[in-house]
Amino acid sequence: MISKQFEKNVMTLGKENQIKLFHSTVSIVGMGGLGGFVLEHLVRLGVGHIKIVDKDIFEESNLNRQILSDNNSLGKPKVEIAKIKAKNINKKIIIDSFETEFNEDTADKILKGSNVAVDALDNNNSRSLLFRVAKSLGIPVVHAAVSMTSGEVKVFFPEDKIIDFKKNKGTEEHMGVISPTVAIAASIQAMEVVKILTNKGNVLKKGFYFDLMDNFYSVI
Repeated sequence: MISKQFEKNVMTLGKENQIKLFHSTVSIVGMGGLGGFVLEHLVRLGVGHIKIVDKDIFEESNLNRQILSDNNSLGKPKVEIAKIKAKNINKKIIIDSFETEFNEDTADKILKGSNVAVDALDNNNSRSLLFRVAKSLGIPVVHAAVSMTSGEVKVFFPEDKIIDFKKNKGTEEHMGVISPTVAIAASIQAMEVVKILTNKGNVLKKGFYFDLMDNFYSVI
């Protein structure tokens, strides 16, 4: 029996698809701006098993856009706060938290067994590793990148060609980004995860691009 917590989900997605979410495993790589919003959505959607990875602690500069951060969380590990928040929303959820760097030594262990991986990273070196390892494990990746008031979201399946990401910091690092930009990109990411897990809807294989300042929204 599905609890009242998820009854509105069932009205929208259907009982069969809600049960699929209960039995799914998703890895979110990065618990910053994108990762925090994605986690929030997936927990409320009822995804039963979520793996989270981030080696960082919350800092004051995170407060403008990272939904998991507040003044009480400053100085604390992001994955620790994320796990507490997730359990407070859904006490039955399984959260595997990895307070570690996502690198050659840890990537395979973290991703293995996942149905979908979420790219919530802010640098292209780690992003390239995520795509390579996910491809080798046969795991689709829901990618997003944000900067200032613009963002992009795209889904990559194991059979797709990996983008040749440049080995440098993402534009968020030196151009900044605001909370609405992050929230929209992450919300779309979460919905793409749902579509993959339930095999419903049109997945964003072509890529979605937006700029909130200019009201530009396009699938290319």
